[in-house]
Amino acid sequence: MLLLGVLGVAVTARRAVLTGVGTVALIVAVAVIDWARPGPSSHLGLFVQRVIDGEALEVLAGKSAGAWATVAHPIGAPATVLCIAVAVLTVGPCGGARRSWCRPTGGGRCCSAWSSRSWCWPRSGRC
Repeated sequence: MLLLGVLGVAVTARRAVLTGVGTVALIVAVAVIDWARPGPSSHLGLFVQRVIDGEALEVLAGKSAGAWATVAHPIGAPATVLCIAVAVLTVGPCGGARRSWCRPTGGGRCCSAWSSRSWCWPRSGRC
């Protein structure tokens, strides 16, 4: 999704679902191939074996608890907010590699995506 946004591609609900399904299918294929190959399996191959053994929910519950502990940590919550803010500024309506860093505000003025309306300048050719 981040790549689509940076490339300036409109992220529709259909593209989001297709990206998610494709990502999950790729990960499952790699995991099953790793599990099926001779020799010791990696982390993904071991997870496939746990799914077969019926232990997948226990593993997912442990992983979820660990992820929540990271976000719930006093430093984890602000870090999460910062990461989301950077992503929105990078690929949001005003960001992205193929878009200029300014947005029209009306009245022939243009604002930087990083600033408030008080930091606007007269419209340039970029906006």
